[in-house]
Formats: sequence, C-alpha cells, structure tokens
Amino acid sequence: MHNDFPLPGSDMNAALKALSENKFRSLWPTAHFRVRQELDSDAGVDFSIELIEGSYITNFRFNIQLKATHKPTRGKDGNLRFSIAISNLNYLMNAGIPAYYFIYSELEDKFYLASAKELQSVIGKEIQVQTQIQSKSISIWREFQNSDLMKIKAEIQDFFEFRHHFEQQLRRIQADQVGNKRITIDGNYNISNDEDVIEFLSQNGKRLINEGNWTEVLAIFRKGSGELPITTKVNAILATANYYAGQYYDCLSFCHKVELKKAELSKPEREHFEYLHCNLQFQLGMIAKEEFSSILKRLEESEFFGGYAKIFSAKDNYVKNLKLKNPKAFLVFENELIGVANNSNYNLIKLTALTELSFRRGLEISNQFVRDRAKINWDQERVLDQFTLRYKEKWNQWEKDLANLQAEINHTGNETLMKSNSLNSLQVKYRAMIFFKYFGSYDAYFFSKEAYANQIGLFIAEVNECESFFRKIGFWENVIVCLSMKYSLLHFSGAIEEADQILMALENETRERRNPEFIRKLSFIKEEGPEHIQFEKLIAETKSKSQSSHEFAWEKLVAKMKEMDELEMIESRGADSYGRLFIELIPIKVFSFPKEEIKEVFNILKVPKSEQGAFLGIWDVGEIPIANILYPEVSREGIREGMRADTGIKCWENVFRVRKAFFDRKFYRYFSQE
Repeated sequence: MHNDFPLPGSDMNAALKALSENKFRSLWPTAHFRVRQELDSDAGVDFSIELIEGSYITNFRFNIQLKATHKPTRGKDGNLRFSIAISNLNYLMNAGIPAYYFIYSELEDKFYLASAKELQSVIGKEIQVQTQIQSKSISIWREFQNSDLMKIKAEIQDFFEFRHHFEQQLRRIQADQVGNKRITIDGNYNISNDEDVIEFLSQNGKRLINEGNWTEVLAIFRKGSGELPITTKVNAILATANYYAGQYYDCLSFCHKVELKKAELSKPEREHFEYLHCNLQFQLGMIAKEEFSSILKRLEESEFFGGYAKIFSAKDNYVKNLKLKNPKAFLVFENELIGVANNSNYNLIKLTALTELSFRRGLEISNQFVRDRAKINWDQERVLDQFTLRYKEKWNQWEKDLANLQAEINHTGNETLMKSNSLNSLQVKYRAMIFFKYFGSYDAYFFSKEAYANQIGLFIAEVNECESFFRKIGFWENVIVCLSMKYSLLHFSGAIEEADQILMALENETRERRNPEFIRKLSFIKEEGPEHIQFEKLIAETKSKSQSSHEFAWEKLVAKMKEMDELEMIESRGADSYGRLFIELIPIKVFSFPKEEIKEVFNILKVPKSEQGAFLGIWDVGEIPIANILYPEVSREGIREGMRADTGIKCWENVFRVRKAFFDRKFYRYFSQE
C-alpha cells in the first residue's frame, strides 16, 4: 500500500509506549483500583490510580510514572539499571501523595517497579553534594509480582490513615491551646504525641513486658520527641524493658532516675525495681556477691516479689552446694522450688518455678546417671540390667512430667515461657545424648542407634526456632544460650566449620551486648571447648582417678588379706579337720569351720533361709558348696557369674568383710588346696 502513495514512518518508541500502557492497565484489577491516564504526561505523571473499597470510591490516589525499554541495561551484579531524571522525581514528590515508577521490558515482557520515596532516599545524598546533577542511573528495581498490588494498596491506606490522624492531632492541640505539645512521626506513618506515649506505657507497659513484648515497649517509647514528661513509674517500666532486651547500660541509666524518686512507686513496683536494680548491678560487677545475696534474702520476705527472689536464691544456693559437693544439693533446691509453686501468693510465677525445676531435675537425672555409672569398673563395658532399667524409669517419668508441664504452659498462651521451656528441655536432652554416647547401648536409654544420627539435626532445627523467637522479642540472654548450644551441637556432629561460624556469631553478639556474664560464658566456651569436649575431659580425669583409687584400695585390701593368710598358716598348722565343714568362697577359695558354726556362717554370708537347705544338702553328701561373695548377699548356692560379678571396689570390700569375719572366728583357709 505504501508503494502507491507516501505515508509517515512508524515511530518505534511510540509503539513501545502504547504497548506498555496497554499492558500496564491490565495489571490493575477493577475491583480494587480505578486507573486514570493523564492526557499530558510529559511533566512526569502518566497515570493516577484511585483505591476502591467494596462498592465505595475513596479518593485515595497515587501517581505512576511509566517508562518502557526494548532491552533493559544490567549492571555487573545482574540487576536492572535505569536512569531517572531528578526534575521528574521532584515533580512526582511535590504532589504530596505516594508515587511509583514502573518500567516495562519488551524483550522480557516484564514490569519492574520502585517507589518514588525509595528512589529519593537512594539519590538524595548525591543531590545535596552535586546540585547540578540532572539524572541518576540506579539499580534498586524489583520485578513486579501480582502480590505487589495488595502491598501498594496497603501502603496507600496507611498513608491516608496517617494523614487523617495527623489532622485530628493538630485540631486537638489547637483546641487545647497548649504550646509545648509535640507530635512525632516515624517512617512508617506512625504518629503520636508525647502525652499519648507516656499514657500508653503507664497503662500497658507492664502487661507488654509480662507477655514478652519488651521490644514493643521500647519502640513505643522511641515514638516520643525525646523530651517526654516521663513519670517514675514509666522510668521503671523502661528500665525493665531494657534489662530484658539485654541493653544493660541503658537500663542502668533509667535505674538511676528511678532511684532518685522510687518512693513514688507502689510497694510491688518498688520491690520489683529493687530486685531488678541489684541484679543489674551484680551482673555489671558494681556490687559484690555478698551484698547481692543479702538484698535477695531481704526480698524473699516480700509479699509481692518474694517468689522471684526465692527462685533466684534457690538457683544460687544450688550452685553453691554443688561446688561444696553437698549430696543433698538437689533435694534442697527441689523443695524450695516446690514451695514457691505451691504458694498461693505466687500463682503468677508458679509455671516459672516449675519450668526451672523441670530443667534442673532433667540435668540431675543425667548427672546421677554418670555418678552411678562411675561406680562400675571402668574396664567393664557391660552396664548392669538393673542399673539401666532404673535409669530408664527415671528418664521416662521426667519426659511425662515435661509433657504435662508443656501442656499447662501452652494453655496460658505465654509464648516466651513456651520457648524457654522448650530450650531448657533441649539442653537436658543434649546433655543426655552426650552421656549415652560415652556409655554405649543407645537403644537401652533414649533413642535407637538409627534415630541417633537424625536427632542432632532435629535439635538444631528446634534451637533455630527458639533463637528466631528470642531475637524477635529481644531476649538476648536466651539468644546467647541458643548460639552456645548450636555451636556445641554442630561441633558434636563433626560439622566443625559450621560450628566455628556460629562461634564467630556468638562473639559478635557478646561484643555488641557488652554484658560481663555473656563475656564470661564466651571465655569459658573458648577455653574449655563445647560441652561434649568438656565431658570427655571430665571422663578422662574421673576414669584416671577411679582407676587410681580402685587400684590403691584394692591393693590395700589384698595386703590385709595376705597378712591374715600368713597368720592363719601359722595358727592352723597341724590343726585337726575332724568335725569341720568346708565351703568354697569365690574368689578367695576354700575355707573350713566347725560344724556347729553353720548358723554363724549363714549370717556372715547373708544367706536367706529359703536357700540354706541347698547348702545343707551338699554338706550332707560330703561335698563342698560354693558361695560367690563378690555379691553383697549370697542369695543362692553356686558359681553364679563367677569373676564377671566383679563390678568394682564395692565387691572387694564385701570380700574383705567376709574374710575378716572368718579370720576373727578362726574359720581357716584350707591351704592344702593351693
């Protein structure tokens, strides 16, 4: 056709512009948006879009600048780069309503977007430094997704709600005719005045902290102007929030303010503050342990806060008693915690006490397992069935109690306590896992050998969940515990490089928090290694001491028995064996005694009446019965397990007891048998 008469040539840019506009309109569902195209778009606005809420139009509008390119330019990082004119950006921002840039890539048939606010933030500093800059190539564009439509809608709603609230606040201040009131606005269109902030914290701060939302308390405080008319009560709330968030030096600053006017607090508030302040000072090394303990002891008598102080004192005393090797250390601790849990005055912290008790009880079961196992000879691999069964029963009962406690905590909806209990139980199970590895027989205790390999991965996944939660609420003490445990678990599984990365993260967190207790724990881990390495060292030391102690005690008993042998050899030389009976005592061979002393022999050997007939019957036919005195009681005649019954020094102490009793009564060894 164009060969017959001349026509203008096709403008490729105009065609691309028309294509991009048609595709752009199709992005916006008519149920939520009304798209209006600007007739004169040269200045910078191509479309004006209005929100629709149900059947209502809102006049909540935002502007769009649409750009199109055939093939987008990408930087070395692979991100799309596009040049924006500064004058065009300024024009969009001058409207005072949100605006967005869209770029259409014809080759990819995709849209990319960025908000004008984002673009202004990125290039704002360069504009200040170089006032003559005309345009800027940037690479913050993100690929458009359908989900972005609802995100944009939410942003527009937030903006107009903010503007409405802002106007209300202005009218209120004008009506009050008070000149010193301040309004603050954050980057997320949150608006408040100082009085609202203080009122909210005063009414809700304590509740939010009890729910584990201390970071929210701090965020609300930061909405103020910086010249808040803070009351003593709010200062105490902010001190508590900073303490739980691990911001100890900020906490100390608020504590100093409260200390000056703490008489203004109610009695419960004052007692809580005293506990918090003394604990903080002790953590930071500002007061000695003696002074700290003295304050806690006084607070134990508090009507309102005594339960917290008693829990803390119980833990402190427990650690002291363990160091002193007091055998009743755990029993005392258990009774103190049960006392708190059963006290009706402390109902609010009952589950806190039970959570701490469950944690310590689980650790105590594992520690007792090690103590009991250490009594068995280290050169014996076999674990006695009765010992194994007794431990399994204790462990199973702990797991049942844990499940019941977790259900009770879940019923309260207190997520902080839920996660704390979960983290405690993980520490107990990990400790048990270490013990089982070094004492063999996986399936005899906790889980099968096949499940063992997967267990570490499950533990790490659960620790990650706990860490994520505690980071969210700013509970840095437990974040440190999570990182320490994850380091140990990864090291235990052989993932040394990953473990070292976690150790670096732990160092960074510790450095940032500047908490002396965190620093002490980190130093201990770096010096002593992860928990399983610490346990290996303990096992080696205990094994060495046990062997040394066993050998020394055994040699001492043997020396005494040899001395008895030498004396008996002299006394029994030429003695008549008429009227005497013989009995073989494993492991010290054959002895003789007068026939009329049968009852005394049964008493020494602790033979029950039900088994005495077996011995008498063997003597009646002129044979020699056997009694294995490696057992504390000779419950039946015969070899039984022979020398396999030797489980350590306790067995030889019983052998010596029998040998000494026979020697004192002149029940002679039968030397001709040697």
